[in-house]
Amino acid sequence: PGDADLSVTPGDADSPVTLGDAVSPVVPGDAGAPVTPGDAGAPVTPGDADSPVTPGDADSPVTPGDADSPVTPGDAGAPVTPGDADSPVTPGDADSPVTPGDADSPVTPGDADSPVTLGDAVSPVVPGDADSPVTPGDADSPVVPGDADSPVTPGDADSPVTPGDADSPVTPGDADSPVTPGDADSPVTPGDADSPVTPGDADSPVTPGDTVSPVVPGDADSPVTPRDADSPVTPGDADSPVTPGDADSPVTPGDADSPVTPGDADSPVTPRDADSPVTPGDADSPVTPGDADSPVTPGDADSPVTPRDAGLDKWTCNDASLVELSQDDPSPTPPPGKVAPQQIQSPPAAPPPPGILLVGKCKIRETGNATTLARLCHQVEVLGWVGVTLDPDDLTQLTSLQHLVRSHNIVAVVGLHAFRSARILLTCQEVGLPYLVVFGGTDVYECIKEEMKLRVMTQVVLGASHLLAFHDDVRNIILQTWPSLEQDRISIVPQSVVVDPCPDFNVSSFLTTLDDAHEQNIAYNSDVTFELKGKNNQDAREDKIDNNIPFRELNSAKENLTGETTVSSSVQEKLIQNCWTKCGANSPDKHEDLPEKFEPLVVLVAGLRPVKDVLFVVDAWSGWHERRGGCGRFVIVGPALDPHYTDHVHAHIARLSGVRVAPSLAPRKCQALIKSATVLVNSSLSESMPSALLEAMLLGTPVLARDIPGNASVVSHCVTGVLYSSPDTFLQGLDALLCHQHFRHALTAAARVLVTHNHCPQHERDGIFKVLLRVLRQ
Repeated sequence: PGDADLSVTPGDADSPVTLGDAVSPVVPGDAGAPVTPGDAGAPVTPGDADSPVTPGDADSPVTPGDADSPVTPGDAGAPVTPGDADSPVTPGDADSPVTPGDADSPVTPGDADSPVTLGDAVSPVVPGDADSPVTPGDADSPVVPGDADSPVTPGDADSPVTPGDADSPVTPGDADSPVTPGDADSPVTPGDADSPVTPGDADSPVTPGDTVSPVVPGDADSPVTPRDADSPVTPGDADSPVTPGDADSPVTPGDADSPVTPGDADSPVTPRDADSPVTPGDADSPVTPGDADSPVTPGDADSPVTPRDAGLDKWTCNDASLVELSQDDPSPTPPPGKVAPQQIQSPPAAPPPPGILLVGKCKIRETGNATTLARLCHQVEVLGWVGVTLDPDDLTQLTSLQHLVRSHNIVAVVGLHAFRSARILLTCQEVGLPYLVVFGGTDVYECIKEEMKLRVMTQVVLGASHLLAFHDDVRNIILQTWPSLEQDRISIVPQSVVVDPCPDFNVSSFLTTLDDAHEQNIAYNSDVTFELKGKNNQDAREDKIDNNIPFRELNSAKENLTGETTVSSSVQEKLIQNCWTKCGANSPDKHEDLPEKFEPLVVLVAGLRPVKDVLFVVDAWSGWHERRGGCGRFVIVGPALDPHYTDHVHAHIARLSGVRVAPSLAPRKCQALIKSATVLVNSSLSESMPSALLEAMLLGTPVLARDIPGNASVVSHCVTGVLYSSPDTFLQGLDALLCHQHFRHALTAAARVLVTHNHCPQHERDGIFKVLLRVLRQ
């Protein structure tokens, strides 16, 4: 049946042949077969080996995965994969051979069309696995880093969460946290409010006092005390809140592990205090019995030192009980049977107290050098030594110095100015006498520029026990000039200043006297010409000055060379007597308002020599004075230190308006003049630290100073005074001081505070004492 010439087809009701039988040429599903595989009467099922139809084919009634289908979606012979649109099976279903995430599954756990979520019990993939598209902590992840079933810990390289983050269940320092507070990748520092670890705890990598620690050893919330075994801070260190000797410090000054010794500047304990382990004179004590800051005197019951012990033979005691005992040989033993007569010995004369020799130009007392030398001498005497001042020109021979040393028991020398005092200081080298060099402005700004003077100063500097400067600029120049010097051989001790203006000095009468003398000077010199003579004294000089003219002659004395003036001493005395008689010794108090013609009163205090440059701004002042109708005075006060320069000054000011030159004044009268002045001016080419500026600042007088290092060391522009660099800026500064009262008052108030704190006598005395002790101990 089924042959071309037979009318019966296999499978027909009247056919003995069934489709698919071995004798049938027709297979169910063939084009000519009335039966389709899978039909009720078909012996063949789609997908069977002898079936031309596969489940899922368009002409197949069976779909892979149907109950009567031998093929499951995903099988090798199935055209359908679980999860496909025409597949009734989803990967992960009970009857699906494919699990989401398997190599032959098109669905990954967590995909939109996947019934399985990463981390579900039936999911072979965990968030964070290499083949997982989800990281623990992502918005669609049921797992947080740090959960029991998460392979990721907060802080791991592939974790979006850091321990301590708001969404992290782990805090830095927890047992399961790989991050400790203070680690580079930790947002928490030990000691922070949300940190379970405090600096110094056993599990903290941070110690109190470390750079990243908010806690300092000794703070209230610190478990560590300075000097504990695990503390990087010692009591007394710059970053320690505890000082040795404080109530909460385990260290006492003088202990082996204390950086502070009793008596040091930063120690609250003094040797011999009840809680001090050190006694003055002990090997480890910086204080020697008899020092100014020692509570013990050599010979006291609690002093280990006896007067005249080795190393203290330069100290003396004034107590009668401590007078040095006689060192004479003991009395001879009398013969047997004889009684020795009573020996009556007078006590030996006590040696003179130790002295300090201070060398500097001081013959003219109204100079800055003489003022500084007198002040240093006073400080030395307050400290307990005897001060002896000497002008270098007064000592001509080595034997004279030796005699001076013996007669005054000189133990050290202080030389003011390395060059001017060089002859005495070099002699000290020969006799082995230690000396201290105090540098002046002339040394560092003038003398070092000349080769001969520099050679002399080099000998002085290299042989000095110690060097002293008044401010940093001088110290820097010294180190640049002599680079081999060790920096600790130079100390900085700012000058101090003390003011005591004379209350009886009548400034108005003084200015009137200057006006009268100025008129006489103009009358006598109306046709006189002057020429400043050079330093080599070889230039011709025209001088037609009448020697009877006051003030010009009074200021013509050559510096520190008495008798070499253009007038006799008797003439000078007469002029001085006439001047102060007119001023009145008992005149009314100087604080009275000055006459209008004397306001403003501008004062310049300086010795007349070229480096002071007293004519720098006088021409500018003269023009300004004429424009104001002749009101005000510019007064130059100081001794004549260079005769030729003095002549030049007098000749120049004779042609100017409102400028006067006055003889030098005694210190207290000069201070009275400064106090009455509207402004104090300095116009020097160079200065070390001008005393007149400090006096004015302490007296409440505004200062207008030339912008040079020495002046700038004490005057801050528009803070404690005004600095200028030219005649024009001088006038601008003067106008500002005159026109703005609040500005002037602010300057003077700040200046007085500065000088009171930085230039007080006690600070200078302490500095001098420490320097002299260094000199003596060498």
